[in-house]
Amino acid sequence: KYGVPPALIAAIASRESRMGGEFKDGMNGPKSILYGWGDWRKVEYRGFGLIQIDKYSAPFEYMRKELQAAYGQQQLDPFDEKYIEWGVKCFLQKYAEAQNKDLSEANQFATAVSRYNGGYRDKKVVYPENDRKTTGHDYGNDVLARARWYAEPWEQLR
Repeated sequence: KYGVPPALIAAIASRESRMGGEFKDGMNGPKSILYGWGDWRKVEYRGFGLIQIDKYSAPFEYMRKELQAAYGQQQLDPFDEKYIEWGVKCFLQKYAEAQNKDLSEANQFATAVSRYNGGYRDKKVVYPENDRKTTGHDYGNDVLARARWYAEPWEQLR
């Protein structure tokens, strides 16, 4: 729908929530109002859904408002296509921000993948330093490796 490779979406879901495996057990399991929430920070979960949209740093106000209002109040479906689409829109925003004439298209893409996780208020941080502030300091490289792995079966389905 938005021109983002399905393998990349699957790779982000794999890294962010183990394809939803994070939601099956524990405090935020299926019967909890915190079902689908992850990315624990000090006193609360911040990310929601398969691809963990951050309720504070999502690039669009409507996303932040809805997730903040729902947190701890109602159960949302983390597998709902709406939230996957929101995550794709977040990625596309990071990709637009990574557009830089000094970087190749591949390096812009790698920077955007890292920024999906790390945020980067400092827009000067680009490839090859793109993973410096990400979880595990390897988010971009890991997600891109996963995307390559997922891409092969997708090609076979064509």
